[in-house]
Amino acid sequence: KKEKKEKKEKTEDTDSTAVPPSTSTATTPTLTSVIPKNAPCPKNRDGVSRLFLGNLPFTVDESTLKSHLPGTVTHIKWITDKETGRFYGSAFVEMLNSVDAASCVGVSGSEIMGRKIKVNYAPAREGDVWPPKT
Repeated sequence: KKEKKEKKEKTEDTDSTAVPPSTSTATTPTLTSVIPKNAPCPKNRDGVSRLFLGNLPFTVDESTLKSHLPGTVTHIKWITDKETGRFYGSAFVEMLNSVDAASCVGVSGSEIMGRKIKVNYAPAREGDVWPPKT
């Protein structure tokens, strides 16, 4: 038994992908979760975490959109016609932080359900209440 235990410990020491038993991947914070929300980053010097998405398919839903965008989406505001309530094909998206927002801008031009989407930074304007109350 002692030889097996020593052999197992030796293999764990040489395996660079092994997670030490004292740490859990569920509690270890990711890089983007420890970055302050509106901190500037190399591709997003203003630290904007809100994005405008245009040319979205009219049948897109929240789960499809979230799965297409890299990073963590914290809020989606669908743009609709005030009179009819019909979806315009645009949305504002709030990302967890500016790094996630910068990575999302990189997917501008990619296709969702056959349509090339547009993704741009949407800095807050004076008087904006974000996220909007539903």
